[in-house]
Amino acid sequence: MKNLLAFGSCLLSLGVITHSFRISPYYSHSIISFVLPKHSQRFSFSTAAPIHYLATAPHQSQELIPHSTSEDSTNLEMTKAAKLQKLVRSSKGLKPDSVTRFFKTGKGTYGEHDKFLGMSMPDLRKLAKEHKDDITLEEIQKLLESEYNDERCLALVILVEQYQQAGRDAGRRQSSSTTDDENRIVQESERKKKEIYDFYLLNTKYINNWNLVDVSCYFIIGEYLKDKTTAEDRKVLHDLTESSNLWERRIAIVSTMAFIRNNEIEETFIIAKKLLHDEHDLIHKAVGWLLREAGKRNVSRLTQYLDENCVEMPKTMLRYAIEKFPAAKQKAYLKKQQSKD
Repeated sequence: MKNLLAFGSCLLSLGVITHSFRISPYYSHSIISFVLPKHSQRFSFSTAAPIHYLATAPHQSQELIPHSTSEDSTNLEMTKAAKLQKLVRSSKGLKPDSVTRFFKTGKGTYGEHDKFLGMSMPDLRKLAKEHKDDITLEEIQKLLESEYNDERCLALVILVEQYQQAGRDAGRRQSSSTTDDENRIVQESERKKKEIYDFYLLNTKYINNWNLVDVSCYFIIGEYLKDKTTAEDRKVLHDLTESSNLWERRIAIVSTMAFIRNNEIEETFIIAKKLLHDEHDLIHKAVGWLLREAGKRNVSRLTQYLDENCVEMPKTMLRYAIEKFPAAKQKAYLKKQQSKD
């Protein structure tokens, strides 16, 4: 490595190279590249370890010369996030118009900030499954910061896949391990899950549309918290209900889907009560949806909640909550609510 650096520096000092040469860091190798002016040809050497270095001739700009002399070298230099972005953006059958109709993207609406490429969810899920094993949280972070909803969604589906994989791996390894290894295996699985859980909460500002919340939060936040039953453990959900961020409030209620699927419904009613007077339509829909799901497990508990709160509930929230009730019962609750007017 030192010899290569000395060689490049010597060429610079002799004026043989009139352009920059660089060592570019990638996962397990580096590229030293330079241009000989007489031939306009780039030469490259590969090294075995990633090192950050830049040497530039005094009369040249500090800007790095793009290393794009061949398709192979370009692919070599692309990060995992960039490769996935390329796959999404070059995907066949992108239909942005068919996707955007499900979102409000006009000026002043909740999705004003968002852009859509139009990749279908089945295609996104397929891509996530294919690449979940060889992408780091650092690269997922880059996808999450994309301006395109599709790419942020891909990042979140990959996170869900990695979270679920941690649980599956622990189960398989426990079945073939000795008793002495079981604690270590469980601890490793929990460490990975906690890492993803923490990462998710640190990046909620990028989980900024209803589809991004709904495709991910209860598979990660809900699943992580479902077996943690103390008030302190679940304080994070109650803190999120008080957030000024619409999407964090939606995360709070939708995450309780994991509890419902675990036959624990009370947390849903507690969170719903806290969001009873929320002003946003997307919270009304989410709360009504989760109340309805809780009612599928225990209709008596839902009926009790509605008897106590239906007069105060926004109409959309109530309509979603009573959707599975018989028609006569629905009309009775709607009439009771209208009486407040």
